[in-house]
Amino acid sequence: MNPKILAIETSTEMCSIALSDGQQSRVLEENLGQRHTERVMFIVDDILRDAALSLKDLDALAIGAGPGSFTGVRTACALAQGLALGADLPVVLVPSIEAVAHQVDATNIVVCLDARMSQVYVGFYEKRDERCVQVGDLSVQDPDKVQLPDGSTWVGCGSGFSVYREELEMRFGDDLSSIMASVVYPSAEAVLTIAMRKFLDGEIVSPEDALPIYVRDKVAKTLDEQAASKRV
Repeated sequence: MNPKILAIETSTEMCSIALSDGQQSRVLEENLGQRHTERVMFIVDDILRDAALSLKDLDALAIGAGPGSFTGVRTACALAQGLALGADLPVVLVPSIEAVAHQVDATNIVVCLDARMSQVYVGFYEKRDERCVQVGDLSVQDPDKVQLPDGSTWVGCGSGFSVYREELEMRFGDDLSSIMASVVYPSAEAVLTIAMRKFLDGEIVSPEDALPIYVRDKVAKTLDEQAASKRV
């Protein structure tokens, strides 16, 4: 029997929630734009009610921890912290960009997510035995200056290819074998699948350590500056 895990993915305009009850999984999704904080808890309540489960019946919570929308990622982390602390549950952190790669049936995958500010979050993955192994570091780059690993051709996916397709195709050239245009956003179902494996491998954190994955240092610095200004 699989662990009972609730997965929350709100790093894009899509609010995606998935639940494993130990035997089967359920998924609820709504395109909410920037209204995650208004609706996400109602969706969580709905999916738990459909499964006849409470938070205390679960083994863990999982979140798509970014990179992605600042507000969306912080919403997922804050919600997971509060729910996990109240129900005494561990948290599994899943990079949202890895969840996108997980949705692609290919060996070499490059994920480009729209990072705003005319940039993309970039992650390269090799899929081995249904697991996505990260190649190099996650980064944020200009679409026409993405640095490519040597020696492979890649299948592209993610919202960055929707927004900056021409620039990315020119940059990759023959190193891009195809683009999976249907795989744009990270899904909670992918987060859930990755989280179940991580949970069984003991890759969990306490609620207070359910923190966003930052790639753009400027954003993280700005958060610290904002917090400091509020204390003055």
